[in-house]
Amino acid sequence: MDLFCCDDCSVVDAAELAYPGGTQQNGEPRTHWQCTQCQGNDWHGLFEREKYRPDFDIVVNRPNGIGLG
Repeated sequence: MDLFCCDDCSVVDAAELAYPGGTQQNGEPRTHWQCTQCQGNDWHGLFEREKYRPDFDIVVNRPNGIGLG
């Protein structure tokens, strides 16, 4: 499951839950990511709303500092 950091509130959400129709926007990669709640919907409740932690979370729209080698 791909995770992303909401560009509005910095909460980590799942791309598949926030964008069930796909993450493309007008045929191009999405440039502004919003969590389910910032899109005006109720939070899905499948996991807790937590702020992005750059030293822990691996998200598709931020560089990560986690060394995997």
